[in-house]
Amino acid sequence: LRGKSKEVAKVTEYPITDCIHDLLSIVYFARNIDFDNMNAGEKIPVNLFMDKETWPLSVTYRGKQEKTRIKGNGKFKTLHFSPQVIAGEYFKEGTEMNIFVSDDQNRLPLIIESPLSVGSVKAVLKNYKGLKYEMKADL
Repeated sequence: LRGKSKEVAKVTEYPITDCIHDLLSIVYFARNIDFDNMNAGEKIPVNLFMDKETWPLSVTYRGKQEKTRIKGNGKFKTLHFSPQVIAGEYFKEGTEMNIFVSDDQNRLPLIIESPLSVGSVKAVLKNYKGLKYEMKADL
């Protein structure tokens, strides 16, 4: 045990649906959506489990981007989508994350960014290796 508390947290169970996500798994879920037959602005429903509750949210497909610049890696063709997030302690009302994945068979997450209630967070792919498919999105 660390710290001063010697109390052991009790295990709690929560009812959830068959297809449930957390913020990270939404990224992996959205990478597998067939965007070829979708138009920019279309929404895909998802269920998010956070703060002991299930939230019905959506992922908005923003469209294809021809030249998304990834610092240190060049420009890529990307798919852009935006998962909704829950307003509250971390996110303001109406906040959406922005995720850009390579527009190829890898669907490699290249940029993940989100405004927070105090600032923002941004993750950018630094390097990659051992991909299943050849990286074809690099321009």
